[in-house]
Amino acid sequence: GITVHAFEPMPKLHETLNKNVELWAKQHNTDEKRSVINTHEMGISAEDGVKTAVFLPNYTLLSGFHVESSIAGSTDQARLSTLAGRDLSHEFTKETVSVKCTRLDNWLKASSLENQKFDLLKVDVEKAEYDVIVSLGSALAQVHY
Repeated sequence: GITVHAFEPMPKLHETLNKNVELWAKQHNTDEKRSVINTHEMGISAEDGVKTAVFLPNYTLLSGFHVESSIAGSTDQARLSTLAGRDLSHEFTKETVSVKCTRLDNWLKASSLENQKFDLLKVDVEKAEYDVIVSLGSALAQVHY
């Protein structure tokens, strides 16, 4: 089996992640092959602390720390409204959320994983990739792929 650590800072999305992990485990884990998926309700950032994020309930994929530079920004909303032939601004309801963030190297130390090698680091952080790489610090050498 494998061990996965999944980080999701948005509370509503973290709840959905947990439900999906439970469903996956029921379908795929057997006595012969057991994988473990650990979910963490926090974001990975270049610095530890609490950050303000934007959650879009109707377009959760666009939620994050850089919402105004994404399609959810006002300029793109106007373009989409023109294309649709109707006002779509109500579709982009935004909620401000305070989320806990940590540097990945600090999380590895706190989790007693600072000396472990990792075969794969998969990152999907909606325009915050640089922060994740910076947050690894010297632990970047522990990642194979």
